[in-house]
Amino acid sequence: MRKFLDTTKRLVELMGGEIGVDSVEHAGSTFWFVLPFTECADEKKEGQDGDSPAVETVRPVRRSADFPLLVAEDNTINQMVIGEILQQSGFAYEIVSDGLEAVEAFEKKRYSLILMDCQMPNMDGFDATKKIREIEKDNFAPGRRRIPIIALTANATKRDEEKCLEVGMDTYCSKPINIERLIASVNECLSAT
Repeated sequence: MRKFLDTTKRLVELMGGEIGVDSVEHAGSTFWFVLPFTECADEKKEGQDGDSPAVETVRPVRRSADFPLLVAEDNTINQMVIGEILQQSGFAYEIVSDGLEAVEAFEKKRYSLILMDCQMPNMDGFDATKKIREIEKDNFAPGRRRIPIIALTANATKRDEEKCLEVGMDTYCSKPINIERLIASVNECLSAT
């Protein structure tokens, strides 16, 4: 439980927020957090006054329960965060915990896109992507599309970006996850297929 709380605190603080707890002896505790969000100037809904922020859910380009997104992520907190973002945006998805499981899932089922963490146990995202690209090459058939793979990485240097592209990933999103950037990348990759 302590590890979960420490991770949650770190994630909230990385997003510029605050987290805390209010406890009353023999009555219980309330855990709370606040995250800063800004309103987009052109995104106010009709009939909204100037003081209320517009709430707009990002909608995917294409949704399909038949071909969900595959998320390869070993961190439980990140799994929950990414899952919530995808669910709120209307995407069906499945989660695996390492690169080896990602390759096995890819071989068994069709997915619209893969979100691939770069640092995972058993097989990292780089090796998993290389293996998936090899499988695609070996099983090439006319009309079969190349699956888009988006890297998820805490390392956002130019060299890291180059490494992602070298192994066959289409683009990358840095961590902590930016909701708009993630959904924009997913939509962009799906619209290109």
